[in-house]
Amino acid sequence: MTTRTLPPGAYDKLTATVTRDTGDRRTAALWIHAAALTRHAHDHALAPADDRPPGPGGLLKSLESLANCHPALAPLVERH
Repeated sequence: MTTRTLPPGAYDKLTATVTRDTGDRRTAALWIHAAALTRHAHDHALAPADDRPPGPGGLLKSLESLANCHPALAPLVERH
């Protein structure tokens, strides 16, 4: 397991990039949080490994995989 801590400016740059792609800062924050959650779960073997593609489709696949691990995680993939 590798632990990385980025400088605050790197997080701001990431948020700005994802905001540009999504068109909304709140949506960007949600996507970044979801990516960090799935990465943490995979890094700590809390979710099965999968062959997720890069991008939004891969993140959704990872969230579905994580949600299938426990009923309490089902809201991760509920669409509102």
